[in-house]
Amino acid sequence: MVACATAAAGHYDELRGTRSAGPASSYNATQFIAPYTPLTRLWEQFFHYSESDGLGHLNQRSTSLARQIHDNGVTYNVYADEHGPQRPWSLDLLPLIIAPEHWSQIEAGVLQRTRLLEHIMADTYGLQTLLTQGLLPPALVHGHPGYLRPMHGVTPVGGVHLHITAFDLARSANGNWLVVSQRAQAPSGLGYLLENRLAISKLFPQAFESLQVQRLAGTYRALIDNIKRMSPEG
Repeated sequence: MVACATAAAGHYDELRGTRSAGPASSYNATQFIAPYTPLTRLWEQFFHYSESDGLGHLNQRSTSLARQIHDNGVTYNVYADEHGPQRPWSLDLLPLIIAPEHWSQIEAGVLQRTRLLEHIMADTYGLQTLLTQGLLPPALVHGHPGYLRPMHGVTPVGGVHLHITAFDLARSANGNWLVVSQRAQAPSGLGYLLENRLAISKLFPQAFESLQVQRLAGTYRALIDNIKRMSPEG
């Protein structure tokens, strides 16, 4: 049986699906210690299917992952400054496994937040009711360097302002997912997402196949098709 150290006390333990009583311990990636609480069904399956992929060589796989990220030139620049330092992209060896029922909850929440952001964008570039009613400080909008004054009153093609949004999520101690922050500036995260999936799936091919992990190709295809539909003719 595979077992791992528990999360810090009071934190949500992803492997066991419950709030941890702690304390957290630090172990070598190849050490497995009898657990006090069994792993969730999905994590049990992941480790079971990963055994044939060489589960006892996680340190080697971690080194291989870092080398792959370096060789592929995946870097991260916080301020998008071409003269700034390029840091290697940080990627955990083990993926974050989200059960379908939990993903449905996340999906509903982020779609609701996306609709809200879309309505706010439409209003700030349209009637500006939120500003006149004092629900948004006018200085917050008009003083923002990203606000395009010439675009006020212009309806975008297809009537959609936001085609891509991104959300940083975190889990509370009771397991509920919370939105920490949101972004809509640039689609660079789509590149990191794809790179992450390709890198990790190559390290645990049987586990990914056996767990029937939802593929990403359909999402990218739908995004491109939707942008094409909303593009001006020609």
